[in-house]
Amino acid sequence: MVNRIVLLVLSVLSTLSLQAQFALDDVAEDLMGDHKIKGLQIGHGSIKADREGGVVTYADSCRFYLENGEVASKWAVYLVAAYYNGRNTIKQTTNSSSISVGIPERYDWNNYKQIVGPDPEMRYFQGLVACLHGNRLDTMTVLFGVRPPQLRDVVLNYTHINYDDDEDYLFDDDAYLDFFVEVDSEAFDFNKDGAEIAVVHECDTIDSPCVTHFAKVENVGGNLLRFRNPYINELYPFIFIDIKFKYGYVRTKSFCWFDYAKDPKLKEYLKKLMEQYFPNYPNKIETPVQAAAFTFQHGVISLSHAVSAVRVYCANGSVATMERNTATLDISTFPKGMYIVEVTEADRSKWVKKIMK
Repeated sequence: MVNRIVLLVLSVLSTLSLQAQFALDDVAEDLMGDHKIKGLQIGHGSIKADREGGVVTYADSCRFYLENGEVASKWAVYLVAAYYNGRNTIKQTTNSSSISVGIPERYDWNNYKQIVGPDPEMRYFQGLVACLHGNRLDTMTVLFGVRPPQLRDVVLNYTHINYDDDEDYLFDDDAYLDFFVEVDSEAFDFNKDGAEIAVVHECDTIDSPCVTHFAKVENVGGNLLRFRNPYINELYPFIFIDIKFKYGYVRTKSFCWFDYAKDPKLKEYLKKLMEQYFPNYPNKIETPVQAAAFTFQHGVISLSHAVSAVRVYCANGSVATMERNTATLDISTFPKGMYIVEVTEADRSKWVKKIMK
C-alpha cells in the first residue's frame, strides 16, 4: 500500500520549484516551434499514465494519455540533465491521443538528474512528458528506473607481497584484481559474453578518477559478471565501474579494494596505509559499520547510533531538511504526508526508509 501511495505522489511534478530543472516556457517554445499560441496556459493534472507514478523500467514501458481522450497536436518526452539547466529529448510524436515511453538506448545515465523513488534498490532519473493540446501545455513527471549493478566481491590475486620499505611497489607485476558484479538480466545481453564494455575508474578520493581503463567482461554464471583489473596500485584504492548495458552506462557505487583484503598481515599493512594517506576514510577493514536501527514516533526520527547524515525528501524528490552527525531528527512540524528518509552511515553507505506522517 505504501509503494502505491509513493508512486501516486511521485507522479506529481511541482511546477513551482523548477530551479534544478529546465523551465517550462522552454518546453512550450520547443513544442510550438514557429506556430506561436497566444494566451498559452500551462497546467498539470490532465495527463494520465497506465503505470502508477509514470515509472518506466527495462522490462515495462508506460503509455501517457489525456484523461478526456483528446488528441494532442504534439507530445514530447525529456530527460533532465544533472549538471546544467537543460534537457534531452528522447521521443516526440504529433496528432496523437497518447505516447508510449520505454528506457532509451545508448544513454550515459551518469549525466542525468537522479531523484529519490519508491524502490530503494533502484536508481530513478527524472524525466518529463509534455503535450500541447489547443491553447494548453500539460506536463507530468516520468521516472526512469534503472537497477544499478551490485558489487558482490573483490578478489586480490598475487604471488608475492613486498613489505620491504625499499621496494617501490607492494605487489609484483603479475598481481591483479577481479571484481564480481551482479547486473539486471533485463539490461545486459548475456549472449555477448566479453563483448560489452566496462570502464574501471581508479581514484585517490571516493569519486575523482585518476586512472581510467577498459576491462573485459566475463559472464561467470547467472547474473554475475567478472571484470579483471590488470594491475594493482595502492595509491588509488577507490574504484567505481561504469558498465555498458544495452541501454547505456550505469555506474556502481564507489568502493575501496583495501576493504576486501583477507590475509591478516596484508590487512594490517593496508590499514596503516589508509591511516597515513587517507585519514578521512572510515576503515571498514577493522570496524565494519552496522546499519542503525530506525524508529519514527510522534514526528521524530530516531536512530540507534549517530550517522553521518540524515536527509528527508518530499514526495516530489526535493530535500525537505538535512542534519549531519546526528541520531535524531524532529519533523513534527512538517505537513502530513509521505516522506522518504535517506541515512548516510559513517562508511558512506546509504539506505532509505519511507514514512507516513
